[in-house]
Amino acid sequence: MNLENKNLDTKSNKYYIEIEGYLAEVHAKADKIIDRFILGFFIFGLLLAPIYDTWTFSLATGSLTVLMYAMARFVVKNKFHARMIISLVFSIFMLQYIGQMHGMAELHFLFFTNITILIIYQDWRVIAPYTLAAVVHHSVLAFFQWYFGDIGNLGQYFISYSAISFLQLGFHFGLVGFMGVICGWWAIILRNNSITILKSQLLAQEQTEIALSSEEEIRQNLEELHTIQEKLIATQEEERKSNEVFKALFEYSTNPHLLFDKRGIIDCNNATLNILGYSSKNELLKIHPAKLSPEKQKDGQLSSEKAMEMDKIAREQGYHRFEWTHRKIDNTDFPVEVTINPIKLDDKEVLLVVWNDLTERKQAEKEITNQNERLLLKNKEIAESHQKLIASGEEIRQNMEELVSTQEQLQAQYNLLNIKNKNISDSINYAKRIQNALLPRLAEIQQIFPESFILFRPKDVISGDFYWFANKTDHNLQILVAADCTGHGVPGAFMSMLGSSLLSNIIHDREIHEPNKILDLLHSSVEEMLNQRKSDNTNRDGMDATICVIDRNQNQIHYAGANNSLYVISQNSLSFTFGGNENTKQIVVTEAKNWILTELKADKKPIGGRASKQNDLAYNFQTFGLNQELRLYLSSDGFIDQIGGENRKKLMSKNFKQLLIENHEKPYQAQRDIFNDFFENWISYFDNRQLDDVMLLGVKVTNS
Repeated sequence: MNLENKNLDTKSNKYYIEIEGYLAEVHAKADKIIDRFILGFFIFGLLLAPIYDTWTFSLATGSLTVLMYAMARFVVKNKFHARMIISLVFSIFMLQYIGQMHGMAELHFLFFTNITILIIYQDWRVIAPYTLAAVVHHSVLAFFQWYFGDIGNLGQYFISYSAISFLQLGFHFGLVGFMGVICGWWAIILRNNSITILKSQLLAQEQTEIALSSEEEIRQNLEELHTIQEKLIATQEEERKSNEVFKALFEYSTNPHLLFDKRGIIDCNNATLNILGYSSKNELLKIHPAKLSPEKQKDGQLSSEKAMEMDKIAREQGYHRFEWTHRKIDNTDFPVEVTINPIKLDDKEVLLVVWNDLTERKQAEKEITNQNERLLLKNKEIAESHQKLIASGEEIRQNMEELVSTQEQLQAQYNLLNIKNKNISDSINYAKRIQNALLPRLAEIQQIFPESFILFRPKDVISGDFYWFANKTDHNLQILVAADCTGHGVPGAFMSMLGSSLLSNIIHDREIHEPNKILDLLHSSVEEMLNQRKSDNTNRDGMDATICVIDRNQNQIHYAGANNSLYVISQNSLSFTFGGNENTKQIVVTEAKNWILTELKADKKPIGGRASKQNDLAYNFQTFGLNQELRLYLSSDGFIDQIGGENRKKLMSKNFKQLLIENHEKPYQAQRDIFNDFFENWISYFDNRQLDDVMLLGVKVTNS
């Protein structure tokens, strides 16, 4: 049976499904052939009836056998069981003919004929019932003739072999068994050969399909490789810019910065090395943090115990600020103000520790105290000497010299403060250059939107407002983003860097292009990175944003906003499709002359910030057709909320929209100058005090 097992173990064969289907097809064809043989067997029995006078026997046996066959074909669900029954049906017809022809002499011919037909099933098991039935039939006839002798009326159906011997019976069994083995072996060989041929055909078909599709696959692979390379280059560029920003804010800060994990110090900046007196980072990173502090702090508490308390408070509250005494490499102690912030770095939670050296401040405080004491003493001496003014002229002169010396010392301290202020300004200006490098260039935007402008006025040197742009050529999309981060200056710049990096990850790396889904992911990412979901975290930083996705394939514009509206100016009314909670839909339309200004209100939900039920709701989106020339304006709230004018009040949305309507038809560079001049004139009534960062992005979009 090894030959059969070699090919019949189809479940372990990769062509299992095809082979099973082929075998089912073989059995179905065999069933149709057997149908004709069964009909022929029945008719043949009827033809034998008048010759041997066996009408009753022929009709009864033949009809029951045909009925048995019909049940096997159409009632029995298990096809294997059905084939076993069909094998018995063949043997019954064989026995019927033997009975009709009154003897066993014809058995050999009928047995060989019928068993050969069953080979078409290509299943050796179908041969077994047929062979077994023939053996049982021989045995029964032999028993009847040995035991009963002449069996009366049965003699008309069977020849009375009264002298049959075991040798004769064994010879018949041997012929039956031999023919059964030969036909079974033949069925196995036929089945295995058929399966082998099928597998060869399937393999040839696979190879043909592989050959035909290889060229197309290579082309697609090259295109995918090119796309991946472009994305990789873009991602590497974003990472490079982010690394530059982090390096500028961490490495080149004038204050010492250190990163701690459970093992100890993992990184520091040059300011840390300078203040401690170490020559290299490697030298400092090998030092245990306990060696950077005296054994006890000023309050008498062990430094190791107090450090653990401060770390615990920082982790529980999100940050912690306190005074501490550190020790330099030369064992001299110095006071610092320590700020600890838990942050995530490479998916690991570490502590960012910032020192503010209090040495000069403490010395200045001590010096001022000493000077105050000396001044009080001098005032007392002057009061006492007033009565002796004439006699103590020389003493007064000396006192004046001491006062002049004190004034010179104060002037020196003032000059030192100016130097420190300059160092801080230089660092901030460097951060400004990095922030400007991260922002999209106007020329890049004008390649897609030739008529466009950007008005960008940070309140301080660096801004918490930022704008972002992507041209997704592979999807035929342009994406515009205007965002207003919490705060301004350095804190706002940190948030703008975070927002820009997250947008690149969501849109370029994760290929998310629906504006509401971009806001959802941006919101959850800010909460995760700032640990805002923790109940004990007091950090509530976040941002507001406007996102426009211009879909050239669908000729539509999709908008979603977080506390920031979108302003659209068109000649005809816009038709909208809304997604999300319909109670949040707000469209404000202002008509003027031949133009319509439509304000698309944003969701009253910031990105990040304080956790609330409102913040857990998904962002909504609005879609309108790009079937006409449109002018889009994306803005932060700095312009609208600025106090100024003759009445020293906020500009407000109504006046801002009127300003857009009055100037939208002018050239876009002229629009930028007009809005900037208007803003400067507006704040001139408020002592030129700009309250917040200002950012306004305007583009003209056509359906071409």
